[in-house]
Amino acid sequence: MKDSRNVTVMLLPRICLISTAFITALLIFQKGFLLKRQVLPNKSQCSDVIANPFCWSKPSYNKTIWLIIDALRHDFILPIDSTKISYNEKYFHGQMPAVSKLLESEPLNARLFHFIADAPTTTLQRLKALTTGTLPTFIEAGDNFGGTEILEDNIIDQIKSSGKNITFIGDDTWISLYPRRFNREYPAPSFDIKDLHTVDNVVISKIYDEISRDDWTLLIGHCLGVDHCGHRYGPNHPEMAKKLQQMDLLIGNLIKEMSEDTLLIVMGDHGMTPTGDHGGDSSMEVEAALFVYSKRGLPLDTHEDTVAQIDFVPTLSLLLDIPIPFSNLGSIISSLIPADRLTHFLKINCMQIIRFAQTYIQHEPSVTAQLDWVLREFDTDSSHKDDSQQSKYSIHRIQQVLREIWTSFDIEIARIGLIALFEATFFTLVHVIAQVSNVQGDFYGNLSPAIWLFRSGVFLLQLSLFIAGKNGENDLIIPLLNVSLILSLGYHLIVFIVQLLSLRIQWKAIIPFIIAFGHSATFLSNSFIVYEPSVIRFCLQTIIFTAFWEFLKKNKNTRKPFSQIFWNNKFMIFSFTSVTVAIRFGAFFERCREEQINCVQSVFVSTLSSLPLDSAKVLRILFGISSLIALNFWLRQKTLLFSQKSPSLRIISALSWPAILCISLHWLCEFLSANLDNFSLRTAQIVYGYFILVSLFSGFCLSKNEFFQVLFHSGSLVISMILGDGITSNLFALIYINEFAHFAFNDIILRSFFSSLLISHGFFSLAHTSTLAQIPWQAAFIGIPGNFPYQAIPGSLVFLHLFASIVILQLHDFSLDRSSTPQIITLIAFSSFKATFVSLAAFIHRRHLMLFKVFAPKFIFEGIGFVVLCCILFMLSLLKSLKKRG
Repeated sequence: MKDSRNVTVMLLPRICLISTAFITALLIFQKGFLLKRQVLPNKSQCSDVIANPFCWSKPSYNKTIWLIIDALRHDFILPIDSTKISYNEKYFHGQMPAVSKLLESEPLNARLFHFIADAPTTTLQRLKALTTGTLPTFIEAGDNFGGTEILEDNIIDQIKSSGKNITFIGDDTWISLYPRRFNREYPAPSFDIKDLHTVDNVVISKIYDEISRDDWTLLIGHCLGVDHCGHRYGPNHPEMAKKLQQMDLLIGNLIKEMSEDTLLIVMGDHGMTPTGDHGGDSSMEVEAALFVYSKRGLPLDTHEDTVAQIDFVPTLSLLLDIPIPFSNLGSIISSLIPADRLTHFLKINCMQIIRFAQTYIQHEPSVTAQLDWVLREFDTDSSHKDDSQQSKYSIHRIQQVLREIWTSFDIEIARIGLIALFEATFFTLVHVIAQVSNVQGDFYGNLSPAIWLFRSGVFLLQLSLFIAGKNGENDLIIPLLNVSLILSLGYHLIVFIVQLLSLRIQWKAIIPFIIAFGHSATFLSNSFIVYEPSVIRFCLQTIIFTAFWEFLKKNKNTRKPFSQIFWNNKFMIFSFTSVTVAIRFGAFFERCREEQINCVQSVFVSTLSSLPLDSAKVLRILFGISSLIALNFWLRQKTLLFSQKSPSLRIISALSWPAILCISLHWLCEFLSANLDNFSLRTAQIVYGYFILVSLFSGFCLSKNEFFQVLFHSGSLVISMILGDGITSNLFALIYINEFAHFAFNDIILRSFFSSLLISHGFFSLAHTSTLAQIPWQAAFIGIPGNFPYQAIPGSLVFLHLFASIVILQLHDFSLDRSSTPQIITLIAFSSFKATFVSLAAFIHRRHLMLFKVFAPKFIFEGIGFVVLCCILFMLSLLKSLKKRG
């Protein structure tokens, strides 16, 4: 019999080999699928337009106050009759009376617009659009987590280069985007979403002194309280009413203090959902507010009620007489331009966009066909170049074409990634089927040199393509990859079919693959993706029912009365029933998606602080703490099974109760919503300290089985704290279902398939969805102070929240010592089905209306989840191989 430690060591290169094949394939596919636009280095100059003695035009205002109220949704500021405000809207409707009064009493001086943002509605992308006038691509949502200096032509640099001064106050994101650009700056830390007041208080304390100065042209204030309040409490909360009233007072005071030659612009960069989230493209997320006020009056209203955010850039540029940024694609807001200058301004705006399009063709020749006909159409209509309608039409057409270009794909690279995914899938399946049929090949013994040589060569080719992309020097890479991957795919596909036809494989072992294929194929439909939680529950319950039927068949020929059979097997019957109930129980903890009709979200899903203080909130916290105690009691009993010969394990197990106390106190701080942030921070840090200490001690001093049991026990408590009181009960249910599966399913194939489905079930039943707007950012601040200097740590907490089901279920598997080589490889194979078919669905539906709403986010979450699974399996297997005692 082979030494178990040697078998574990042999497992590591296999996991590494298979994982590398899939991960590189995913990276190549996303490189072709999630494109970024090319940034041009060109800058607009005053000399581009002859307008002596001015730059491009005579300035309309000498000064502009630009106040950004983060997440100011349009309806927050909209005048609404108080008698028509419902109970569910009372905290965010009608809370800005001063602005409402100005809109009603001074229609010639005040104006309100629907300010439409382009998705993704993340703050960093909105600031880029509001200063450059460009359109973001979908993948740029990921850049929200690490702002870098903007080098593209923008309104900030144009003002600076014209010799004018800018003062900035507020969100320190601006300083990372525009370092050394401001004459005076008063940044405030912005990352802590629990802090509603610091940034706003800095703006309020500094802005009035700045208004009294005469050495600035643009004064920028960026308040964050409304956005942070939405993230922490949601819009329908008393704290939201306080923040909106504070902003209303600030706007009123600014109007009193500003001079006649100053323009006040108040805007939201995006909106928010009913839960306070943003990042997607729902109407509530993209509809921000734009409020403009001038004491000397605005141009006559052209009834232009809805404007795009990128339209702000050319409008402000021409009002302040600075060049419109070179890459701008926005059209001026007609309602803010004097009628006698509107045609001239539109002509300037149109020529600027035409110049950008012509230059873009030079940098990206591949877009010539799409853009050239629009430019020729403009040249053909040269006789109408002074016509404002023709200018608007030309701007609109170029915008439309560039939107289509920036949602285009590199089909060749994406196709290679897709072929590589299928090749890796069948490469893995061949060896899984060989294991099922008890055929021991090189893969389960020693990896043959031929396999290593081929896969290493393919990996190097894929890496070259991923890093360098397509260029003249890499002309041979794509043909080589095409040939090698297609030949390998064909070979493994033939071997796979031969295995199925010739080897002695039980149909019971094949059925999970058929169901997995059917489930993965549902990703080709956006409706099945939206309602995936129900599909997964159905599959899990089908497997449970099948196992129960097999159990009954074994007992039908015993000639005993049914009552006696029932009594003798009451534990098994209870287990089957309770697991089925536990699976159904998960539906109460699922978040609603925008696309789900008549979906009602339970009280367990919302953040505790966002709930009103009523009986439901009290019952939830009591249920959450009770579930935590029950979970720890159950985990402690399992841990004590190992402690008969280990007094150290008894001590470690007893230390879990102080950790339970700290977690409960942490939740109670959120329940009270009082000024207990520091205490809440310390209690969470104690729990982290407990996890680190017991893990290190058990790693050095305990046996392998004891170490993994301690790691699972302490890790479960940390994950419970991060998930929150509302979800802990279902975390317990998830662990219970997994425990049942390990003892009910002896077949490796069935158990691995069940595990892959349970991971997906856990993702949804732990209150996650495959949407950008519902990423649990609040997890980043559990035990971590706001504006923590190392963002990788809070970022890892968000990942731990998102993929908690992967982490907890694999820790559980290793604690049960059931993670054999075949099971791990088979689990990767089943999980790869989902990642591969999601990629295929995104590729096929790349022109689908729901691409960036359903298919692209699903690809991102499924792809990252698969990578996390591979990494977790590798790290746990590595820890297992390093243990010397056991």
